[in-house]
Amino acid sequence: MSVSLAHLLHIDEKDLAGKLSRLELHSGLPGIDVRLVAEIIGSVHMKSRELGLDPKDSTGPELYQSLLGLAARHDNYLCLRFGISDMRLAPEKLVHVLQSLSLKKEVWAIKSSSLKKLLKAMPPKNCMKALGYRSVDSLLKREPAAVLVAAARIIESPQWLQKFIAGYAKFTPADFENRSVEFVYLDSAKWGSAVNSYVKSKSYHVMSANEVGVVGLLPIGQTPSRGYCLLTATLLLQALMEQRFYSAYFKLLQTKPQFGRLIAHNIASNQAGHIILAGEKVHWQTVARFLAHKKAHPHYEQFEPHLTAEDLISQTPEEALYSVEPALHFWYGTSFLASINEPLPISFNLIDMAINYANGLSYKQRSTLYYRESLWNELYMRYLCQDNIAVRTIEQLESEIFDRQLEKIRQGAA
Repeated sequence: MSVSLAHLLHIDEKDLAGKLSRLELHSGLPGIDVRLVAEIIGSVHMKSRELGLDPKDSTGPELYQSLLGLAARHDNYLCLRFGISDMRLAPEKLVHVLQSLSLKKEVWAIKSSSLKKLLKAMPPKNCMKALGYRSVDSLLKREPAAVLVAAARIIESPQWLQKFIAGYAKFTPADFENRSVEFVYLDSAKWGSAVNSYVKSKSYHVMSANEVGVVGLLPIGQTPSRGYCLLTATLLLQALMEQRFYSAYFKLLQTKPQFGRLIAHNIASNQAGHIILAGEKVHWQTVARFLAHKKAHPHYEQFEPHLTAEDLISQTPEEALYSVEPALHFWYGTSFLASINEPLPISFNLIDMAINYANGLSYKQRSTLYYRESLWNELYMRYLCQDNIAVRTIEQLESEIFDRQLEKIRQGAA
C-alpha cells in the first residue's frame, strides 16, 4: 500500500517504504499506512458521489471540473454571506467580517509596550516615510505597534528586520500577553508601493506576524475577481490557525532557559521547533495537533498551567467557514484527501481548490501542495498517537528540542 501513499505524497516509493519501516518499528504498530490509504479511497468515493459522480465511471477531468464548479458556487455563497457586492471593497470587508466572527483568536503575543520600546530604539524609517511621520514618537503615538511590526516585515530592509528580531532575545515571558489576533488590510494607498512589490515577488497576498498576533491582507494590484472571497478567506483562516499553533509553542518556551533567545531564533527561522520521530523531522504544527488529541492529554499534564488543552484547539479553514456558511460542509474533513487514480492526484483540499478556481488553473496545472502537506501531518499524527511514541515525544518537548535550538544559536554566534 506504500505505492499508493508514495503516489499521493509525490515521493519515491523506496524512500517512503524506509520511513514507514522505521515508524512501524518505533510504534510497534504496522499497517497505519494501509488503513490511511483505505480511508482516503473510501472518503474520495463518498465525496465523488456527493458531487453526483460515479467513482468507478468518472474521468479525472470530470472530477476536477465538478470540484471547480463547487468552488465557484461556494465563492458566491461566501460573498453573499459576507455582504460583499462590490469587489473593489472586498479586502476591507473580508478583514472586518473575519474580525467579527466568533472564532478561537486568542494568542500569546508580545505586548504593545515592549514592541514600542524596541521600535523607538530601532525606528522603522521606511514605515515612517510611507506614513508621513517625521518622528518615531509621533508614529508610536498614532499607529498600533503590532501592525507596524507586521508592515515592517514587508517595507523595511532584510538587514533592519534581522536586527529588530534579534532584539527579541532580551524579552522575558513578562513581555508577552494574551490577546486576540488582529486581521488588518495593508493597502498600498496607506503603506506605499512596497506592498505591491512584495505580493509580486512572493506570489501570495496574505502574511502573518506570529509573535505580534497580526494577520495581514495585502492588495493584489487589481480589482478582485472570481474566487477571491473563497481563496482569501481560507488563507486568512489558515494563517489564524497557524498563529494559534505558534502561540502554543511560545507558551511552551516560558519555562526554558534563554527564553528570549529561543523566541528570536524561532521567529528568525520562521518555524517552530521539530521533534525527531524515527529519524524524521516532524514540525511543531503536527505535534500541536497531536497534543490537542484526546489521546495525548494524559501525557502532557506537566506543561500546565503554562500550556493547556485550550491553547492547542484551533479550527481549520474549512471548519471555520462551515460554521459561517453551512453549504460548505462538503469540505469538512477533506484536507488530506485526493483521488489516487490520476497521474497527478486530484486534491480535495479546500485551499488547493480555491487556488485552482481563483487562478483559472487547468487540469494539468492544478495545485496539490496543501493536500500533500496535510497528508504528511495526518500520517505522522497517527504514529504520534501511539503510547510509546507519545511518551518519547513529550520527553523531547521537555528539553531536547530546545537544547538542539540553543546549540544552533551557539554555532551561529561562533
